[in-house]
Amino acid sequence: MSETLGIDNRQVSQQADALEGKLREIASAGGACSIWRPIRTYRRTQGLTAQLNSSRTEFEKTLSDLVAVMNAPIAGPGFAVAPIATAVVGAAMMHYLRLQQAWSDASAIIQRQGAYGLGILSLYIATVALGVTILFGVLSLIHVAA
Repeated sequence: MSETLGIDNRQVSQQADALEGKLREIASAGGACSIWRPIRTYRRTQGLTAQLNSSRTEFEKTLSDLVAVMNAPIAGPGFAVAPIATAVVGAAMMHYLRLQQAWSDASAIIQRQGAYGLGILSLYIATVALGVTILFGVLSLIHVAA
């Protein structure tokens, strides 16, 4: 624990783990969206994007707390404090990187599913347009023949 800044390393680590779990849940919910139902996928990705954006302040606060833990001074003789400081900075760095990776994964999955859903929607529209074109072509041939 860094008493100088009033930061509890364990509390920040638990906070980072909880947020990472929440981000992983958002990512798995985004990955479960079926792109073959583009309107449902659009609604689902909008909801997940809103959920992800609501976590932004908590994400930024947790990252700044982790940076504060990494920058916090530890008092004591150098030979005795070095392993402790290394362990504290290493743990904070690990949580920092895992949290950033979870955020990146969640936002990438949501964006990818939305893009795929939009692509499938355009294919559906193109298929309907092709069907209408063929129908009107056949009707015009029937009209000309009659």
